[in-house]
Amino acid sequence: MTTYKHIVQVHPVENGEPNLSKVEYTHGALSLNDPSQVPMKYFTKEVAQAHADLMNSLIDTWEENPKGFWNKEHWKVKPEPWVVKELV
Repeated sequence: MTTYKHIVQVHPVENGEPNLSKVEYTHGALSLNDPSQVPMKYFTKEVAQAHADLMNSLIDTWEENPKGFWNKEHWKVKPEPWVVKELV
């Protein structure tokens, strides 16, 4: 059975509107051999870890590349496992 978790995020508000440019991301997830070396940014360590776990579960599909999931122009070699890092 699939379970869903509802996450409420609080954003800084200016003039009654969310100001997403002031949102502070606390954690990032990336593969150590990602050519861009720019982590996906998340508000919590748990969400970053969930992304890392998902990507790690997909690494073995890199060679067969079902449905063109892996952009081989970007990923020239099989990705290393994703890790979570605290953003400073």
